[in-house]
Amino acid sequence: MGNITDKIVAMLRTRIAVAVFCIPVFLLLAYKGGIAFTLFTATVSVFAFLEFANLVKHIKKDIPKLIGSLGCVCMVFSFHGVEQIPAGIILFVVFLMVLTFQLFRNDIAGSIVITGITSFGLIYTGWFLAHLVALRNLPSGRAYIFTMLAITWLTDSGAYAVGTLFGKHKLPIKASPNKSYEGLIGACMGSFVGVIIAKLMFMKTLTATHMITLAIVMFLTGQLGDLSESLMKRDAKVKDTDCSIPGHGGVLDRFDSLLFTAPAMFYYIKLFL
Repeated sequence: MGNITDKIVAMLRTRIAVAVFCIPVFLLLAYKGGIAFTLFTATVSVFAFLEFANLVKHIKKDIPKLIGSLGCVCMVFSFHGVEQIPAGIILFVVFLMVLTFQLFRNDIAGSIVITGITSFGLIYTGWFLAHLVALRNLPSGRAYIFTMLAITWLTDSGAYAVGTLFGKHKLPIKASPNKSYEGLIGACMGSFVGVIIAKLMFMKTLTATHMITLAIVMFLTGQLGDLSESLMKRDAKVKDTDCSIPGHGGVLDRFDSLLFTAPAMFYYIKLFL
């Protein structure tokens, strides 16, 4: 029992130490914006794609990592400007490159699967994550991205805290059997707390209607992002996507919710605010 407790304490110390260093760096880059934030996002996107490629290896498929990684970098930088039209061009070019790669490999049996998985990986880790840059580069982008981060992180924290302390009634979802209804309630509560903080600190003009709607949208997309990654890990039969972040698993483990909440926040602002 003592060994287990020591391991838990050691893990918590590692998680806290990494968080104390990484979160301020991320927040500083988000605050500054510009090319540094775009470069950071592109780097995260590449690591996320490589972790995705390693997940795919567990189901006996080998996708072209170099093509996918270059595609992710180009995708993120295509969002650095105002127009996102190049993103569609990049996806098209990567699709053609993967098909060409399969033709020269003469891997006829796996061509459909490899092309489909690589294209999905680029969308999942490249296009989704690129919305962090698109969000930051909007007018009032600093306020928008801090609002998105506040809601996302408090949603995740609420789910973890309430689920750990009170989670007794499990959700009927095989992809994440430890998730509970209590954790889901905690996530929803965290989302509303995040919106209230965002209203007080970053977006003072938010109306009550937008606050409620945004909290619900971010809660739903954040949970879907978390469960989607759990689904892929369950399929690959792994616990974490990687061990690149000590105590936290991989990049995908830390950014799974942001992959979904960043596009959700961006399009909500574009359509309704």
